[in-house]
Amino acid sequence: MSAYSGAGANAERCTVMASISLYNPDRQAVRMTQPGEIAPGLHFLGSPAILVYLIEGRQRALVDAGMSLMGPMLRRALDPFGGFGALDWHLLTHSHYDHIGCTPLICRERPGIRVGAHPRVGEIVNRPGAIELIRKLNASVAGGRLPEDPDIVEFDGFEVTDPLDDGATIDLDGVTVEAVWAPGHTRDSIAFYLPDQRAIIPGEAGGVPDFQGRIMPEFLQDIDAYVASLEKMAALEVEWVCLPHNYVLGGDAARHYFADSIEATHHFRGLIEQALDRANGDVDKAIAELAEALYQPGGQPRDAFMINLAAMTRVVARSAT
Repeated sequence: MSAYSGAGANAERCTVMASISLYNPDRQAVRMTQPGEIAPGLHFLGSPAILVYLIEGRQRALVDAGMSLMGPMLRRALDPFGGFGALDWHLLTHSHYDHIGCTPLICRERPGIRVGAHPRVGEIVNRPGAIELIRKLNASVAGGRLPEDPDIVEFDGFEVTDPLDDGATIDLDGVTVEAVWAPGHTRDSIAFYLPDQRAIIPGEAGGVPDFQGRIMPEFLQDIDAYVASLEKMAALEVEWVCLPHNYVLGGDAARHYFADSIEATHHFRGLIEQALDRANGDVDKAIAELAEALYQPGGQPRDAFMINLAAMTRVVARSAT
């Protein structure tokens, strides 16, 4: 087991990001980076940093809610569609802070809205420890304290009115949405599939690509379950992958996205195993090495990045024992 130091270490670190799978360059990729209509009845709201989706039949569903700081932007984005009051459903891919931050605002502004998510979400988001962590992570994006604004609401939990089973169907009176359980990123991850639009909203259950096309895996809970979820989504007919961050992906790259994400996951597992090997099994040392190689300032907040990286490294370390 070799030491990891000196100029050779820098060169090796530089290869880490290059080792993560890229889209096949021969595949045509459409990247939608600005809000707008993706397909009939499906709209990208929010920003490239955190994407939020509106599904529109004769009823409307908002998928995910971004961070607490996004409340004013979310209000502006919904105004052309009738505002918060025109929403019938609020669907959640999972319980992480950057997907549920504005959910208390939405529930306040639209009393009686139906909130659909994995059954575990309703348990998690009302635990005192989870509320404290979600508040901390939302505040960290704002420099430690949320600004004073009536549309920036400190997270305080919410009720999941409609726990969704795997395969559950939400009828929006003109648009059908299917709930696809997709554990591995979290235990409570759900992807939302629109068969008529051939579109899927997977949250981080599908990984997150950067603007160079590298797919960063997100197996925070269980890598085998994560790969099984990717295989499940790869079996669906997809023309649009509505990603949680950076852009909406269409074209040939979308059709092959989940297969590419499986490949990226196997690559990334290997990188973590190599880091653990160099660290003689010391998980904390491996995490520090990987963080130095992978963290990109200006991207994901460092606190959240480190939580995710540590979780994935520990998942791989556990799977090796």
